[in-house]
Amino acid sequence: MLETQQAKPAGTRVLVVDDSKVIRQAIKKMLNADFDVVTSEDGERGWQQLLHDGEIKALITDIDMPVLDGYAFICRIRASEDDRIRDLPIITITGAEDDETKARAYACGSTDFITKPLDAIQLKTRVRAYIRYDQHARVLEEKVDALADDAVNDPLTQLRSRRYFLQRGTQDISHCLRHNEDMSLLRLDIDDFKKIYKQHGDDAVDQLLVWFAKLLSQTVRTDDTVARIAGSAFAVLTPSTSRADALQLADRLRVTIAAQAFSHRENETVVTASIGLASVRADRRQNLEHLLKLAEERLIHARSEGGNRVCVSVLGDALAEPEEVVLAAAPETPAGGAAMGGVVPFDLVATGEVASAPLTAEAKPSAPTADADAEMIGIDRALQLLEQGRGERLQPFIESLMQRLQPLLAFHRASLGAKIQQPLKKKLSSGK
Repeated sequence: MLETQQAKPAGTRVLVVDDSKVIRQAIKKMLNADFDVVTSEDGERGWQQLLHDGEIKALITDIDMPVLDGYAFICRIRASEDDRIRDLPIITITGAEDDETKARAYACGSTDFITKPLDAIQLKTRVRAYIRYDQHARVLEEKVDALADDAVNDPLTQLRSRRYFLQRGTQDISHCLRHNEDMSLLRLDIDDFKKIYKQHGDDAVDQLLVWFAKLLSQTVRTDDTVARIAGSAFAVLTPSTSRADALQLADRLRVTIAAQAFSHRENETVVTASIGLASVRADRRQNLEHLLKLAEERLIHARSEGGNRVCVSVLGDALAEPEEVVLAAAPETPAGGAAMGGVVPFDLVATGEVASAPLTAEAKPSAPTADADAEMIGIDRALQLLEQGRGERLQPFIESLMQRLQPLLAFHRASLGAKIQQPLKKKLSSGK
């Protein structure tokens, strides 16, 4: 009785996104007594509401929608720079037996699922619990961040702190630009971290983070900077390292992590990681914030494709010189280890156009400069793109390519002129 008499708590707005008006109205009716419910008919419009409405505290979304489907919608939210949007609790609507949708939505970042037919009591309970948890987590995170920002090292893992990582990264980029060197950045997340937490609790997760940090420290070079920048989020700065070399390091890290089971109280769990990679030269980023954002977007994409993989490029990325696609065999599950989500028979270390998630508008690089053209595309690469029927991608580089071809064309014309003049001179000298 007391539950029904309470007024709606302040700041408990819920966004419902579904292309079915019937479903939207049904959910609104179920929640309206306890929450301020707003609705939208597709992911794109739902995204706009999230951007402009800071009072939304939870999201309920369908998957099959026009314009922007649920998977892309969730991935965009998890890749947002805004903590309010990125950490939003997301409840996905699925069918009772739709395990494939659940697995993919969870990989994209869904917090939980509700199955059809919808149950009003279950729905209200879950929404209320996630909003309450999110509010407490944000308060705790603010306190932890305030303490961590003052420290050089992360107190749990003894890796570098986020504050140190940002300062060092800015210095490293400045150095590489002054000395015409390259630099790469890796973003790593433990796959299915929330699932491991739910199954094993705080103590196991703390030990897992320490174990994971130790593997990273043992695998990277002495000059690299390894940091824990959030709960299960890690990053590596690799100064004086090209994208090709950083890709080898990233895959070595991936294989090393998956090859060693994590042990806790005589139980072994196979742990994998998703990795996003971005480089100063290949991606034409000269700012640490932009480089980190791009690496995080590629990390999100690697995780949405099943985890246990490295992503260095997706469709929509700027044109860059191609690198060889590496197929790395995934290690076998250690004896006694429980297989975790995201492990696949073989792992595609993504280079070039092997994925389809476009970058957001904010992350798209600026137009290339003439000075950078020589690094970004060569004549052989241009001919290769023409053979593949992708000549439209050469448009930003046509002027630079033609300028580089001018000496060759001039030499060719001079050679043709000499060949024509020689027979003519012989005829004139013979009087014929």
